[in-house]
Amino acid sequence: MVNHAAGRSAQDLQELYLALSKKEKAQECEKLHKHFADVVNSDAGWDGEWYLRAYTDEGKKVGTKENDKAKIYLLVQSWPIMAGFATGERAKKALDSAHKYLNSEYGLVLIWPAYDHFDWRIGGTTTYPPGAKENGGVFVQTNPWQMIAQAMMGNGDMAYQYYRQILPSAKNDIADKYEVEPYVYCQNILGKEHPQFGMGRIPGLRERQRGTLWPPANTF
Repeated sequence: MVNHAAGRSAQDLQELYLALSKKEKAQECEKLHKHFADVVNSDAGWDGEWYLRAYTDEGKKVGTKENDKAKIYLLVQSWPIMAGFATGERAKKALDSAHKYLNSEYGLVLIWPAYDHFDWRIGGTTTYPPGAKENGGVFVQTNPWQMIAQAMMGNGDMAYQYYRQILPSAKNDIADKYEVEPYVYCQNILGKEHPQFGMGRIPGLRERQRGTLWPPANTF
């Protein structure tokens, strides 16, 4: 995801350099952005219906339909659009795939399907049970990136739906399941592959700050 963030930064810097009449610097940023976009949209970064997450040290794809587990990751269906790498039909495919495979009534999960055993090549994600934390859980601070991507593509209603799915005050009817105060954003919600699907986890000041500050902080 580093190349996506770098691409977004290159766009922002290009605008600043143009505002400062530094055309050569702006052209350098434009060239850098194009380089990252070409790599992300090549066969090395695009899996046909969504974007790949990464590669292992052995060169194995992570986040591909070829794998049994973690076929698709949420982060890389959001950031290519935010970075200006994905446009038109490809952006639509990435968003549609995220909705089809990752969305649930309590938010978008990070990966699908979740790992069911430890894999030392992947690491920490595989130490959690399916549907918990990074292994298929709903992370409150990453859902807003998909909201931003949807809004950038003109899908305001979908962005709002995603917002409502993680909004604490919209969970009063499932308070016994959610187990988090209606004024508190939690860090994560147990995902659709967990037997306690919908339970909020790790509420508190740190998570309230993270949940409420990350959306505007990442709109750039």
